[in-house]
Amino acid sequence: MPGILVATAVWFLIDVDKPDRSLLRYFDLFGLVLMAVFLGCLEYVLEEGARWDWFADDTIFTAAVVSAIAAGLFFWRVLSYRQPIVDLRAFMNRNFALGSFYTFVIGTGHFGATYVLPLFLAQIRGYSSWQIGMTVVVTGVAQILVSPITAMLSRKMDLRLMLSLGLGLFATAVYLNAGLTNQASFAELLVPQALRGVALMFCFLPANLIALATLPPDQLKNAAGLYNLMRNLGGAIGLATIGTLMNDRLHFH
Repeated sequence: MPGILVATAVWFLIDVDKPDRSLLRYFDLFGLVLMAVFLGCLEYVLEEGARWDWFADDTIFTAAVVSAIAAGLFFWRVLSYRQPIVDLRAFMNRNFALGSFYTFVIGTGHFGATYVLPLFLAQIRGYSSWQIGMTVVVTGVAQILVSPITAMLSRKMDLRLMLSLGLGLFATAVYLNAGLTNQASFAELLVPQALRGVALMFCFLPANLIALATLPPDQLKNAAGLYNLMRNLGGAIGLATIGTLMNDRLHFH
């Protein structure tokens, strides 16, 4: 229901640019295919590698090789074609490059924490899907409640300081989860999850503004796609790392 309401509001309230169909004349289909193969195979390797013992599995090894070859060809294509499918020149803007790096780090922590906690609640605490949802929703509620405050602070506070504060709060929230046992109750989970929600808003907003605020308008659409990709890529690498560590520790014990 919320998704339907948002989609309806976007359709009627946002002024979307009319498409420039002349761009189709030089559309880089080859670059699109290379990007899809590169990212698709990379995502498969990162998602399934820990489960199948990484390169000991022929499929994982093949996907990694294909991804590496496609990546090389993709970067050659976007740097040489006159109308590339993705314009990497946005990374020449220092603020955008730094903002993308921080969103990569934030994505690693955000997706990693979101993955580990439900796993803990299901396998260690024996929670049902409803109980897990009622526990992790605290993070989302905290984000909603603190969003007006962070929006106000972003106009008055140094964005670097705000981002540093957010990363510090996030590290504290994750650290508070380190002592959880198989007897941990909702009360013990409440504060770390709420603090993590607050921390994410102190991370997301300044990172977005640092990355995109200084770019010229004609680069914003392309840069926004690259920015979101960096966050998702950070999450994928974070999940792969966590999965590998969990498997190694399980085998050790």
